Amino acid sequence: MSEILQAIEFHLGRKMNGHDWNYYSVLGLEPTATLEEIKAGLKTSAAAWNASDRKTHPGRAQKVAQILREAQATLLDAEKKDAYDQQLRTPSELEFFSFDPMASFDPSQLPAQNFQVPWHESEARFVGLVAVMAPAQRVPEPLRTNWTGNNPGTPSLSAGAIPMVATGPHQGAGPSSSNAAARIQALKRKRQRNQIITVSAILIAAIGFLSYAAFQFAASQKRLAKQETPQNVAPTELQREFEEGMREQAAKQADQTPPPSDLPTLPVGDPSNSPPDNAATNDPAMSPSPFDIKPIELPADLAKPPGTFALPDPEMPKSDVPATPQPAETSSNAANKEKWVAAMKGGREALSKTDFAAFAKAMESAVQMPMTPEMEAQQKRLDQVGQLYQMAVDAMREARSKTRGTEEITVGKNLVNIVEVTDEAIVVRVAGKNERYSWNQLPLGLALAMSDLTLSDREPTDLAARAVYLSLAPNKTGLYDKKIKEFFDKSLGKGEIRSDLPQVFTDSYE
Repeated sequence: MSEILQAIEFHLGRKMNGHDWNYYSVLGLEPTATLEEIKAGLKTSAAAWNASDRKTHPGRAQKVAQILREAQATLLDAEKKDAYDQQLRTPSELEFFSFDPMASFDPSQLPAQNFQVPWHESEARFVGLVAVMAPAQRVPEPLRTNWTGNNPGTPSLSAGAIPMVATGPHQGAGPSSSNAAARIQALKRKRQRNQIITVSAILIAAIGFLSYAAFQFAASQKRLAKQETPQNVAPTELQREFEEGMREQAAKQADQTPPPSDLPTLPVGDPSNSPPDNAATNDPAMSPSPFDIKPIELPADLAKPPGTFALPDPEMPKSDVPATPQPAETSSNAANKEKWVAAMKGGREALSKTDFAAFAKAMESAVQMPMTPEMEAQQKRLDQVGQLYQMAVDAMREARSKTRGTEEITVGKNLVNIVEVTDEAIVVRVAGKNERYSWNQLPLGLALAMSDLTLSDREPTDLAARAVYLSLAPNKTGLYDKKIKEFFDKSLGKGEIRSDLPQVFTDSYE
């Protein structure tokens, strides 16, 4: 108790003793203070507390602040203030009454004992409020107290009046004790009502949050279901057998097709505008039947024109029958081939510069040119390599946008800490040292680890994209040949990946 009084004196500048202190005295007010005076006292006390030295004894400062908060909560609430004022008006503060010294002693005329209650403790305040509820034996008129004596509205009492004495909790209760008990019950009901409102608000908020989470989960599942395509679904055994049968049938049909011809492809037109069957023409390309074309006799040195794409099968035995000479390329075929070669070389150069827009234009130009089966296979291989390379680069960009600092990635068998990620470079911590790498010169091990964040390790398309990315990387070394072969072995001939895809790195478009 003395520690609290010292703290009040130190922080608020009011010296008090343990017998006369209460919330009013802490604020420097009288019990008859009005609401405006109470507010002014609270502001003055708060200003004094803020201006005091709170660092010397922080524990005492917190206790004084707690007392000020309790005083504010009690004196600014009408119901609590009435109960508190009723507690202050105890029989201990009754004026000393006069009686006949020669009369017999009556114990009921003794004032009730006033036990000093430490009001800074919540349990003590509750005990003090319970004391107010103690019923008292009412006599014709109560005595005037010191607090009510200063009130002009209080009527005067004659000498010899019998005081009101608390006789115990089970005796008759007067109006004042009934009012105090009613106030306490009202406070309890108000507290219970506030608790019910708080719990109800928490439950409503929880239900709303769970409903929102369930709605978002259902919406995400619907979006995933819409985005899922047959390409992402693993083929069944029946589908694989069907695809193998289709490939075998296509291979048989390819064996039965006539040998390739260098004649230009004729556009399909209106049959009514075509010449009659017996019409004479000097253009062999306009002949109604390819069997009507007579072979052209060429010199021996021109029997095998340069640039012929029909290569002999190395597994077939050599025949003694001389090969049939192929017709020489026309000027239009040569021009088309030059355009096709330029488009293919331009597409390969665009891939080396990661210019996918130029690559797409080059492939579009190459497709429009007439091609032999070998040229068509080369074009399809290069086109698929470009698509896989773009997929790998896009995966790297997506991983770069999602990666943040303080994350860890696995490079080989080691964990590498990511320190910083920017649009130009990435900073990683390796062996206790920060290393900065630009995205254009990323080590292959780190690039492969970044691609693992977005690409699947089972889909053939994602595996082939990794192999193509490592094969086309400018800083590629022989250390990754085994890794490239491993990726190709797991993806070639599966799904839409061509089985002859690695030949694109050795194709010559001459």
